[in-house]
Amino acid sequence: EDAAALRLTRSDYLFLCDSGAEEKYLMKMNQKQTTVIDQTGAMACFALAGPRRDEVLERSTAVDLRRDRVGTGAVLQSTIHTVSFTLYRTEELEILVHPRAYSEFLFDALVDVGMGVGMIPAGIGTLPVSLQKEAS
Repeated sequence: EDAAALRLTRSDYLFLCDSGAEEKYLMKMNQKQTTVIDQTGAMACFALAGPRRDEVLERSTAVDLRRDRVGTGAVLQSTIHTVSFTLYRTEELEILVHPRAYSEFLFDALVDVGMGVGMIPAGIGTLPVSLQKEAS
């Protein structure tokens, strides 16, 4: 409920969870074959939501992210506005994990593109990372 394990390659995963919660997930893995690199200070993420989010992504990256090609639960790595990112698609939003140093640039670029398709920035908030649909 409070975390997501994103499979990047056959043997590489990106865990999205609260700081300190990773230990309980790592206990379930084969620790003799597990190496952990804490990316907490280096990475940031945005949650892109709303009915026009597909248009924002289409104008922001060269990757074909149409829903018939990249479905719910998909994880992919590419670039968005020349910034490396990992996309995690859920039913209600897109989670974009990227280097923290590019957060302001990427936020401004996504807002600019969003305004071009009629979206209005509604502010900044935090959302729990969850695989399950949250009750409204």
